[in-house]
Amino acid sequence: MKSIGKFIAAFLLFLLLLLIAAGFALTHFVDPNSYKAQLQQLARDKGKVELELNGDIGWSLFPWLGLELTDTRIASLDTPDKPFADVKLLALSVRVLPLLKKEVQMSDVRLDGLNLELYRDADGIGNWEYIGKTLEEIATHKAQHKQRLLAKQQPEHASDNTTAAVESRLKPLRLDIDSLIINSARISYQDQQTGQQFVTENLQITTGAIREDTQFPVKFSGFTSVQQPNLRTRFAGTADATIDRSNQRYLVENLQLESDLTGELLLDKPLTVLARGNLSYQADQAAASWEQLRLTLNQLKVSGELALTQLKTAPTLNGSLNIPTFNAQDFLRSIGRPLPTTLAPTAFSQVSLFGKLQGTYPEFSATDLTLALDNTQLTGSISYLPSSEQPNLTLSLQGDQLNLDQYLLSQTNPANAERQQAIQQQLENTPSAAAINSTAAPATAAAYHWDTQSVLPIHSLAALDLKADLQLGSLTYQQLPLKNLNLQATAKHNIVNLEQFYAQLFGGNLTASASLNQQAEIPQLKLQSKIVHLPLEPVLTALNKPVTLTGNLDNSATLSTQGSSQQQWIKQLQGQYSFELHNGQLRDTNLDQQLCLGIAALNRNPPSKLASTQQHTAFNQISGSLQIKQGIAHSQNMVVSLPGLKANGKGDVDLNQLTLNYQLGLKLLGDQRPMPDPACQVNPRIAAIEWPFHCQGPLELAAKSCRFDQERLGHLLKQSASQELSHKLQQQLDKKLKDKAPPELQEALKGLFK
Repeated sequence: MKSIGKFIAAFLLFLLLLLIAAGFALTHFVDPNSYKAQLQQLARDKGKVELELNGDIGWSLFPWLGLELTDTRIASLDTPDKPFADVKLLALSVRVLPLLKKEVQMSDVRLDGLNLELYRDADGIGNWEYIGKTLEEIATHKAQHKQRLLAKQQPEHASDNTTAAVESRLKPLRLDIDSLIINSARISYQDQQTGQQFVTENLQITTGAIREDTQFPVKFSGFTSVQQPNLRTRFAGTADATIDRSNQRYLVENLQLESDLTGELLLDKPLTVLARGNLSYQADQAAASWEQLRLTLNQLKVSGELALTQLKTAPTLNGSLNIPTFNAQDFLRSIGRPLPTTLAPTAFSQVSLFGKLQGTYPEFSATDLTLALDNTQLTGSISYLPSSEQPNLTLSLQGDQLNLDQYLLSQTNPANAERQQAIQQQLENTPSAAAINSTAAPATAAAYHWDTQSVLPIHSLAALDLKADLQLGSLTYQQLPLKNLNLQATAKHNIVNLEQFYAQLFGGNLTASASLNQQAEIPQLKLQSKIVHLPLEPVLTALNKPVTLTGNLDNSATLSTQGSSQQQWIKQLQGQYSFELHNGQLRDTNLDQQLCLGIAALNRNPPSKLASTQQHTAFNQISGSLQIKQGIAHSQNMVVSLPGLKANGKGDVDLNQLTLNYQLGLKLLGDQRPMPDPACQVNPRIAAIEWPFHCQGPLELAAKSCRFDQERLGHLLKQSASQELSHKLQQQLDKKLKDKAPPELQEALKGLFK
């Protein structure tokens, strides 16, 4: 038995040596280059690709099945003259015996000088979609694609089925590769539909031993350039990868990616990008995730977790992002996008953000949102839903305080510099009040140049479906501290509505609503506002204006206009405006006392006592209303009533030119107290006269543009004299005709003198 066993062993050894000798003879005496035509035909028949072998072929049979190709090109069957890929060197070898167990054990796989040309044609078909297809299958695919385009359906991705088929064929095999080396690879992509192009060059990839369900190191680097917009990047990185095909799971752990970007988007400023984290893809569940996400963009740092599910049907996002405090000014300046200079140099210097992300494509929302902007803390949510008709945006934010002043631009508008210079010259040349008597009114200043540029983002607003809800404990604007602000706005179908605006200011209440209708060719605007019990003193103090007038203001406005620029708005402005001041006072002036002293001086009779010891003058009434039409405000009932003095006004204010043409009537009433000082009383005939003034000129010169209206004054004096003469004659007739004429004659004579 032992001899039989030795014989069998010796026989098997002889067969193995014979097989090795046969392999040696085949690889040394058979030249594979003489079979290029057969190999190319085999590629057409079995691989459904056009194979061009321009270099030598090297091969081995046992114990390694080896192959080495040089200067090789691959193209689809319908475009053999347009290679899909070409490679300078492809070298690989596979152990023969493990193949019998459906295991792939490979030595180093080397790929040098790979050039991969990808393009999508004008019909949206990629050249990679035809690799592995017969001419008949390609023609059928093109016909079906055109039918889908006509039906406005999205084309199916053939690569999905191909990938699934390849995965199903490779599932029974076990990979075992000593290493993968890719040197100097180039990948280009061009989309004829969008004109987009990008190229990755000098791509280097090296790996450790690749085995099933075993982690292996990967190292990669390269350069990429993108057009429209122009962008260039250098990247390099390392990671630990795992391929678990039995569970269809692929992992990239300990990713460390570094990249430097430059281009026109960044105004050629460098952007350094660092990415860290663990990435995974579960093929059978169509799910991917990025755990322990760490992203750095210059000084901006981002951390969080991202998870994508249902990638093949309805991609769904869940995760969170955290951006710790950073200086937004420095960051935007570093990428060539500096912010405009603001009133506060420290604005945007401390910004942070946290939020939970979720949504099913194409929907997106951020909940539990926390935004810190300098000294402001905002919380709430944002959701966005793109649509072919109107993208929908919903915002709900609540905050503690916001000082809007520090974010206003620190610059002045020079558009009206000439007008301001002309006004200043007129102020210098206008006589003082002492010389006001008959001097001509100031000439009208140069026409006011309202801005003719559109200030409405018409196209952006027209394409918006918005619902916004903003609540702030405090909002400071132009140094006015608005409290308990509540703003609600909507936009849809070219109509923007400010549905509610409410705020408190120094104890007064402000409410408003407005609308912008862009359905017509010219935008239509409407505004309704109301102010109740707004104290003027703290408002003037906050605005750094001298406090000469105090009281609580009530006003209301109903206005409408059309257009998209300031000039159009003013020209088409229409509506009503009314106001009334309660408990009004003229500060630091006792006008009652001054009037009394002045009247006493005219009467040449010193007052027995001062009219009042008060330091201020209380108004009896300040009220009025305006009717506005095409930018011209007309007033008929303005009333300003002070102790001893009353003014009635009517006329027009041209808002287009910011000029006024106004008539004032002043009545000198004298001491009106229950126990008047005789020295401060006014002759009743004088008190009955309404002294006329005419105010005409630019609004900026309103205080110096009023003059006695001599024509009206003469008319009033004649009328007064006539009335006095008629009154005296009437008295004399009554005296002489009393009991001497019939009542009918007396009434007729009275009517004649009237």
